[in-house]
Amino acid sequence: MGKKLLNNLPMKIGAVFFASLLWFHTVTEKHYEYNFDVTNSVIQLPQGLELSSESIPEVTVRLSGKGKSLLACFEEDALALKLDLTSYTAGSFEYPVDAFRIMLPKSESLSVVEVIYPKFIRLEMVKES
Repeated sequence: MGKKLLNNLPMKIGAVFFASLLWFHTVTEKHYEYNFDVTNSVIQLPQGLELSSESIPEVTVRLSGKGKSLLACFEEDALALKLDLTSYTAGSFEYPVDAFRIMLPKSESLSVVEVIYPKFIRLEMVKES
């Protein structure tokens, strides 16, 4: 019995390997939705102003796309929140966090379904010292 199991062992291992590759390819071609935490931000400030606190909170978003595209979003720098503050003046305000403010990796099938939390970020800008 043991000899039959070990007979053609390299061929059996190769078959399992290629079956696994085929399975992975098939699974990653499906569309999925997954929640991601966006920790990076790209900030555009008006001349002469700065944020009083540099801590931008983590934003949780739901993305939709093919499995292969979603796999790229697991890299640390793949997602970012774009804050365009050039039209704001000094003071405290709430900045809306919308789906179009999320910077995604380039992919045809990847899109933001919704921003889960927070919907607004409280920011304060002061004159540069």
